Amino acid sequence: MINPLPTPPPQPSVDDAIRSQKSRCRHAALAARRELRHRSAADRAITSTVVGLDEYQRAKTVLCYVSLPEEVATDEIIAISRQSGKQIVVPYCHEGIDLKLFRLDDLSELIPGTFNVREPLWELRRDPARHVEPLQLDLVLAPGVAFDAHGGRIGFGKGYFDRLLLKATRAAFVGLAYEAQLLPAVPILDHDVRVHYVVTERAVYRQGRRHPTHWLSADHHPTS
Repeated sequence: MINPLPTPPPQPSVDDAIRSQKSRCRHAALAARRELRHRSAADRAITSTVVGLDEYQRAKTVLCYVSLPEEVATDEIIAISRQSGKQIVVPYCHEGIDLKLFRLDDLSELIPGTFNVREPLWELRRDPARHVEPLQLDLVLAPGVAFDAHGGRIGFGKGYFDRLLLKATRAAFVGLAYEAQLLPAVPILDHDVRVHYVVTERAVYRQGRRHPTHWLSADHHPTS
């Protein structure tokens, strides 16, 4: 009796290879972000650039992520938007599956929630007047672990923001990141959504082109 040939191990698919590449990019970008110096100055520079964008100036309804400590800080953007009369919208995780959208009136309405991200108070989420649909959004300020100059984006791998962006078809998408999180190219899958622009403390990236902005780090503050 002839022994059957051993079954060869399954070959990794193209998608598996891309996921592996994304994981390596994610680790590299997170490591670079942890080493970042002058974070407060970088946050101020990014905020100044964002509120000066034509897309921001035109927008009436702005979705802004609520930042974690190592992310580009967004509290000031949220406050400026409220002061200027824009409707500011924040996401929250619904049943561990998707993001729902909430009209925010004040940062005090937020408490630590899923993954320790600040989310709206439970009692406020039940108010239908606070619910916002993705098609109502004019601008989305999106977080990311890594980006490239063509709008390629890598998150934490859960796909929450990708699924949301697919529904926000009227909005301009702007990714916020530190320059250290920019990679030459990030691998993307078919369901991944690119942002239209990426804003860092040093530049705005549009369709692969880098448009430098004014950057003054703590190392270069003028002395009196």
